[in-house]
Amino acid sequence: MSKPIILTDIDDVCLDWLGGFIYYAEHMLGRKLEGRPDTWDLDAWLGVAKGEGDKMVHNFNHDAWEFGCLPAIAFAEMLLPRFVEKGIKIIGITSCSTSQQCQFLRKANLFHSIGKDIFSEVHFLPLKTTKRGVLAQFKDEDVIAWVEDKAESAMDGKDFGYQNFLVRRAHNRDFEAKNPDALLYVDDWRDISKMLNV
Repeated sequence: MSKPIILTDIDDVCLDWLGGFIYYAEHMLGRKLEGRPDTWDLDAWLGVAKGEGDKMVHNFNHDAWEFGCLPAIAFAEMLLPRFVEKGIKIIGITSCSTSQQCQFLRKANLFHSIGKDIFSEVHFLPLKTTKRGVLAQFKDEDVIAWVEDKAESAMDGKDFGYQNFLVRRAHNRDFEAKNPDALLYVDDWRDISKMLNV
């Protein structure tokens, strides 16, 4: 019998990507940033020319040492190992990059921040790429959760019949306000654990 599976995004769901990016961006820009971005377009929040935010994200994911040193999101380092102990497979799906360096940094980061052998697989996709192709690979398996912070990606799981959790972040509050019944909205892994009863 196959094990139940939790499919999960990594950035700002398992690892604090935004916190690491803020540290990096403040160093690169030479000034403090206010608050947190409330959209996926970072240019205005960063105070940079159009398209420069995407370049900074690309450079951070591909070349910055900080990318490989992200701390775990609250309760991820406690609960993900517990899920594995209870026989659940954790499979990561991340659209951070497909570069070898990025993959090496990401895997080492997960190992050191969350633990050895927690992720049975991590699927890497290019920046801003849809995750539908990877999500489709598991449609005939026992997927008990799809966990995301990007509303559109969380919604993609509905097409495969997954139970879809959206982790609340500044950039998705507007979606929740407009679509209160579209997804299961959670603050952190504790809510997911309660809803899954594990």
